[in-house]
Amino acid sequence: MTRPILRTFALIAVAGLCLGATATARAAGDTKPNVLILMGDDATYNDLPLYGGTNIETPRIDRLASQGLVFDQAYATMSMCLPCRSELYTGLFPARSGACWNHSRVRPGTRSIVHRLGELGYRVGIAGKIHVRPRKAFPFEKVPGVTRGSVSPKAEFDPAGVREFMGRDDDEPFCLVIGFNSPHVVWTVGNPDQCDKSELKLPEHFVDTPQTREDCARYLAE
Repeated sequence: MTRPILRTFALIAVAGLCLGATATARAAGDTKPNVLILMGDDATYNDLPLYGGTNIETPRIDRLASQGLVFDQAYATMSMCLPCRSELYTGLFPARSGACWNHSRVRPGTRSIVHRLGELGYRVGIAGKIHVRPRKAFPFEKVPGVTRGSVSPKAEFDPAGVREFMGRDDDEPFCLVIGFNSPHVVWTVGNPDQCDKSELKLPEHFVDTPQTREDCARYLAE
């Protein structure tokens, strides 16, 4: 099952919604809008009802999409966690940045969204999963409150750190990335009993076996 490819689509799709809101703000005359990028680690594009998913409900994402711009043909060059994150933050192909495999790093001197928005007066922070290297290329301000790893049995979320970062200075624009790992967590260590496996509707390219259904149930358990 090609889960990394699906993960990439989800990451770009959700980021696209946020960038669409940014474009709308610019059109309204605000030259420095705040930017919020939400990423669900291993949440696939076809899990979302917005793109035809039928197993879960996402009313808040649906509402966001109805008020902004939806990308339905957005692609990443490499379907792997660190390379596609590096690509999103730098705007560079993995072969150009050097982040061509998982747990790798970009080449020395690579500049990211942190540098470029920082030059425009932005505070640029990240909460939750980071998974890009080295820190010199991605010097995000680390915002507390969201579990950073992907193998913890339970993903914690305390919004206090996010609220503090976003509300720190009304005159200073911010860019905040929040990397949620809940879908990744339940895929690996979740409880499949929370989901009725007989009700799952699998994508056409999945082989419909008992093991496949149990894996999907674990994925959707939270």
